[in-house]
Formats: sequence, C-alpha cells, structure tokens
Amino acid sequence: MKNKPLRFLVATDYSETSFTAYNYACELAYKLGANITLLYVIQGSFNTNEAISFKPSMDAVDRQSQKLKYFAVDYPNDHNIKLKSVPVEYQVRFGMPGFTVTDYAHDNKFDMIIMGTKGNYGVIDRMLGTTTSIAIRTAKCPIIIVHKDTKYNEPHKVVFGIDKGGNLEDAIESFHEFNQHLRAKVDFVHVNRTNKDNMDKKKEEIIDELFEKEIPNYSIEIKSIDGDKPKDALKDYCLQEKADMLILMHKEEGLFDALFDKSFSVKMVHDFHLPVMIIPE
Repeated sequence: MKNKPLRFLVATDYSETSFTAYNYACELAYKLGANITLLYVIQGSFNTNEAISFKPSMDAVDRQSQKLKYFAVDYPNDHNIKLKSVPVEYQVRFGMPGFTVTDYAHDNKFDMIIMGTKGNYGVIDRMLGTTTSIAIRTAKCPIIIVHKDTKYNEPHKVVFGIDKGGNLEDAIESFHEFNQHLRAKVDFVHVNRTNKDNMDKKKEEIIDELFEKEIPNYSIEIKSIDGDKPKDALKDYCLQEKADMLILMHKEEGLFDALFDKSFSVKMVHDFHLPVMIIPE
C-alpha cells in the first residue's frame, strides 16, 4: 500500500446519502492521495447467451455510465458543491448490490469500500439485510459507512472499539496500514461490563502487533471504560473525546446471527451518526 496510491471503491444508488458518502470519499482520497472508482449496481441479471438480451444490457450500462458522470461531476457543479479533485473511474455491474459491491472490491483488490446508510430500516430489511448490512457482513477489506448528514472532518482522533473475544491481529494490521497514511491519534477502548475483565493480555496483543515491524508514526492509548451497554458507552466516549471516526472489527457470523441482526457492528453503524470503519476479522 505504501508503494502505490490507495484505491477506494464508492458504491452509489444516486441518493443524497450516497452523494454524502462520495463527497466524504473525495475528501479522504484527496488527503491520502487515493484514487476512486464509483460503482453503480443494476439489480437483476441478464443471460448474455441469448442474443435478444445483449442489446438491452448494453443500453442499460451506457445509461448508468452517463448517470454516474452526472452524479460525480454535473450534479455538484449544478448545486455549487465543490468536491476535492481526485482521479475517478466509473463502473456499472449487474447483481445484488450488497454482494456485488464486496465481490467487485475483492476481485479488484481495492483497499477500502466507502458507502452510505440511511440508518433506519424495517422488518423485511432486518430479515433479508440492507445493502449496507450485507456489505458489512461480506466485505473482505475495510469499509467506511457514512450517514446522510455526515460532514467531513479530517480524522485526527479515532476510537477503536475492542473486546476480549475475537482475533484482533489481522484487524489491527489492516488498520495500521491505513493509519500510517492518516496518522490519526488512536484510542483503543474496551467497555468493561463486569468489572472483572482482565485486558492485560489483549493490551499486549495490540502493542505486539503495532510494534512488530516498525514504530507507528501516530500516538495510541489503550483504555478500559465502564458501561452496562457497550454500544452506548462507546457512543458517549466518542462524543466526550470528540472523535472523528469509530473503528470496529466485524466478527464472522453464523446464519442465525445474520438473519436476526445480532451483529454489534451492524447495529452500531445504523444507530451512530459518526463515520464508522468496519474491519473484517
């Protein structure tokens, strides 16, 4: 990642929320010298073995390619919105949006996915999964989730929520590679619900991983805070410390957990209006 520009994949559905995510991505890409690919997914599929379906497919791709360029260039110009100037490419794919976004990111080795979320969803969405929650659960690279009214603040201070379980090694390595570019101050925060949690082992794991190859070029603190509800405790901590971003590790889930939306990271993303970076376990 150090020898080439970072590559961000930004998913859009042309909504105001996805434009906020695109604006955020442009700001972050400008800061880090990254490139952006703007992706729109046409829901459904076409059997290209049948000649009759081939032409409509091409027409649909051409139309969406033009809409992507309007979304990225003409729309902000028409509304006096000044975006940071960064390299942008446009891609259109067919498929189920959540799965297609993460598959495309994995197949093309993107460093980061950035997308928006509305933050509220109904019973059917909870059972089947929103595009955002599906992306969180299936992404193999870090993903930043941005809410509709999120304003870009350069991430000078970030909070990395940790717990006793889970393998932090890969998540910390992935975050470290990203933060070597960003150089934000990091608070690794554990919410202590029982007053009996011994975090000494986890602290050693974090320090060993961060200092294994090189000394980090950013400052860190490792803290435990008390709270009966980890979600509320992390929210309060981020607000008190004026954090610019929350980092969470997403643990692998079983089918039951996915169906009934038991993921802590998914719930946190929908309920919290600070940008949240999710790193797969």
